[in-house]
Amino acid sequence: MALMNKCIEKLKEIEKQARECYAEEIELSSDEFVEMMMLDGCFIIEFFLRDGFGLLREEYDPLFNKLHFHNAFEDDLLLLENQLPFIVLTTLFSVVNNASTRKLWDISFLGLAMKYYDIENLQILLEPKHLLDLVLQQYIPSKTYTEKGNGSQDRFRIIPRAVHLWEAGVKFEPPQEKRHLLDVSFEKGVLKIPVIDIEDQTESLFRNLIAFEQCYKHSTYVGDYTTLMDHLIDTESDVALLRRKEIITNWLGDDGEVSDMFNKLGKNVVTSKHFHYFHLYKDLNAYYRTPWHKWTATLKRDYFNTPWSAIAFVAAAIGIICTVIQTMQAFQEETSKT
Repeated sequence: MALMNKCIEKLKEIEKQARECYAEEIELSSDEFVEMMMLDGCFIIEFFLRDGFGLLREEYDPLFNKLHFHNAFEDDLLLLENQLPFIVLTTLFSVVNNASTRKLWDISFLGLAMKYYDIENLQILLEPKHLLDLVLQQYIPSKTYTEKGNGSQDRFRIIPRAVHLWEAGVKFEPPQEKRHLLDVSFEKGVLKIPVIDIEDQTESLFRNLIAFEQCYKHSTYVGDYTTLMDHLIDTESDVALLRRKEIITNWLGDDGEVSDMFNKLGKNVVTSKHFHYFHLYKDLNAYYRTPWHKWTATLKRDYFNTPWSAIAFVAAAIGIICTVIQTMQAFQEETSKT
């Protein structure tokens, strides 16, 4: 009881700040608002502790023993409309942690949340507004791989889909070094795309991240990424290509579902003039429009795809050369006789 009263006391101190996190006025009394924050916040903290550390977990806990319950709750945690102010979670966790006699949690709530979402080496410049904001921060790419377009002249462009790029000689590879998901690069004919796992929750996550970007006028990293993937993926054959190149891990099972997902996501994205893959699009289109690259790719694919086909091509070429030489010699002999 004393711990609950302490939680209420601390939440009262930050109530005004917590209310200001919402776009609309919360029509609840002070006691009702604080009670709601405490119940929701404590449930999230307990869930993270059970899942991340196995603490407080019962043997037959349905939230963890039944996968569909667990996945449904994970989805709900990242719905934009369900977000709880991060300051509420940090305040509650601090109270609970300081009151614990076992001192098992030598970690902040931010560290606990990062552990739960498997976020590593993330430099947090500002405290997240909520959990969805924290997840968004892990997707922000490094400056090494992306550059913004510059002003009004950098208008949005489109690129050929993956299969057409591949036919034109573009190679698709996952990067060997660890990158953020959105760190896509193109250099020397190689398009490097970090591996993406497509699961049941993927579409919902992207939709909420995009909605958060659009609502709060963030840089549209996730929206730009889904636009890029929508352009690369038009049909299930594009998904199949990226899957064979070990860029897409398809846990849905059906390549058509992945194609439909990105196509639907792309329709709802408003792309700004500061498109983060502008230079990548520019370089890809320049490479695609160079005929030599397509000719070389066709030659390698059709005539040098196996050692035997390469040997056969060389043998045929030698045969043609020998035939030409013999023809020329015969022509010269006939000419000399006359």
